[in-house]
Order: sequence, then structure tokens, then C-alpha cells
Amino acid sequence: MAQDQTKIRLTHEAYTVAVVCAHEFEMRAVRYMLDEEHLSLPNRPDDENAYILGRFSRHNTVIAWLPESQSDSAAAMAAKTLHWTFPSIEWHILTGIGGGGTPGPHSYNIRLGDVVVGYGDGCLVQYSPDTEDADGGFLSKNFFSPPRKIMDTIHDHMEPNHMYGQGRAKQLLSRMLRKKEGVDDYQRPPRESDVLFAANYRHVPDNNGRPCENCDAERVVRRSPREDDNGPQVHFGLIASSVGVTRSTFDRGREMRKLHDMIDVLCFDIEAAGLDRGFPCVVIRGISDYADSHKNNVWQYYAAAAAAACTKELLQYFDPRDLEAVDQPCNGGSVFFSMAMVSVIPEA
Repeated sequence: MAQDQTKIRLTHEAYTVAVVCAHEFEMRAVRYMLDEEHLSLPNRPDDENAYILGRFSRHNTVIAWLPESQSDSAAAMAAKTLHWTFPSIEWHILTGIGGGGTPGPHSYNIRLGDVVVGYGDGCLVQYSPDTEDADGGFLSKNFFSPPRKIMDTIHDHMEPNHMYGQGRAKQLLSRMLRKKEGVDDYQRPPRESDVLFAANYRHVPDNNGRPCENCDAERVVRRSPREDDNGPQVHFGLIASSVGVTRSTFDRGREMRKLHDMIDVLCFDIEAAGLDRGFPCVVIRGISDYADSHKNNVWQYYAAAAAAACTKELLQYFDPRDLEAVDQPCNGGSVFFSMAMVSVIPEA
């Protein structure tokens, strides 16, 4: 977070980007990535969201979340009400954690701590686990896609950069973890804690000790080590979000595997449930588990930080003055806004 002696105060209308989180630890990861933090502004009536205001590159950005909410649709609720307070928001990025899809038709090598960026037509699909079609497959409810301008930029710039080892998320994440105070919880867990069990193997309850300490090690899926294992890999593809209630994590894992086999989902998410059809958003998820009964919280903080780094990288490809993508990321630099919209106030 910015440590300057002064912070600026903008108007509500000055903010055009919203990063929406479901949990406070996700919000804090995004907050640590800000290039500059701004003074807060009052909420409009009936807006129960909490906000952190600041700047990513040259974008005045709102970080929004619903404090104390236990609802699976907290992020969706926050996204739909933030316009009451910030009417000029044009881009919405849902940033946080999700469950990784195990290898499917395209054999994506997803590991804990990686990031999935929802990409392609219908990049976020909502489905109901309680409704199946005649063939036993789930019925999809809604499909969501990012605004075309953002999707084109992911296709033309962000995805090729990561394909050729030129993505910036690892660098941004490393810089945050190395230089910021208060980030101990976001450090990367030991690689040996990334364990994938066979799809049909149910978790054996722990005795308040190490996660999966009672699970059968013979049921662990053997995977080759990565050649480059110094940070998260970023994947681009389909994210699925359940709009129904699952009876247990084992049932959820079974549902996820069925859906994954049907449409090659890379990531599973429950936080985007409740979005209205056609809501213009980008979904970025750090992989904190494999969406099965072995789910635990060991990788949650690191995964949230990795997703926050990808969010910052994505915004660096855009010039906010005309909302057009630029050829190279905007590495900080001056912030462009009208002086009629800002006042400088000493920090308390």
C-alpha cells in the first residue's frame, strides 16, 4: 500500500475499474498490489459494500467486497450494487480463488498456486448441480464473456506473453512478497503440500493435524515436476460457477469431474453465482484446491496473491484515456485525470 505522506481524494465519478472480491484476504492481496492508494469516499444509501480506492497503472480503481458476508454470491452481490456509489465503472474484474480442473481432454497441467483467466466466448458458465439433461449432463444456466476489447487484448497480448515466458505476473507477485509489510500469510507454501488424489478417492478426516494426514498416499496422482517452478503459471480458458447447493465436498468433486469431462473446464468457482446474464466481467482465479473432498486452506492466501498479480498485469495493457489496448504494458507512470476531480489532503 502506498506510504506517501499525502493521499489524493477523487470524486465518485473518477473511478472506471472495479476489482470485486468475495473475501477480505482476497481484497488485501489486491490492495497490496496498488500503485497508489486514495482517500476513501462515502457510500451511497443502501450500498453495504466496503471499498478500497486507488490506482493500478493509470486506472483509478475500486476494490469492492461485502464485509462479514457468508453467502456464496457475495462477490456477485457486491458487483451489482457498487454502481450505486461509483456510477462510472466500466470494467469489472472478479478476482479471488477457485478450484482447479484436473487433466481433461486438453491435458492442462494445472497446479496449486496457478491462475486461470476466464477467456473465450462464454468464458464463465453457470450451471445447476441439481438439474441434469437426458444424458445425465448438467444444464448450463448462463454464459458470460468479457467486453470484446478486453478479450481481444487477452488474445493479442496477455496470452501470447505468457506462452513465450514474457508474462509479468510472476515478477509482480515476487515484488509484492519481497517488499511489502504484512504479507507473511501470502508466501508460497511448500511444493510438497500440493497433492492431487485420485478422482474417486474420498478424503479421510484429519485429527486436527496436517491436511490429509490420514489419507492413503497410494491414491496420490503422480505428476512430473515442472521445469520452471519459480511461480504461478497462467492458464486461459473456461471457468464454471455453480448456482445450486451441493450436499458435500465429495459430491461437489463428482459434479466438477462430470462438468470438466463435458466442456473441459479449467477452474471451478462458487463466488460468481448470482451474476445477471450478460454482466460484463473478467474472472481471474488463483487455484487454491482441486475442487474435491481434500480441499483445505493451505494455498488460499498465495493463490489470492497470484490472482491479484494477474489482475494488475491485465490492467497494464490498457490506456484509460480511450479504453484502447496498448502494445506494451503501462509500467506505472503518471496518472491522468482532471484537476477539477481531485484535491490533495494530508494523511492523518
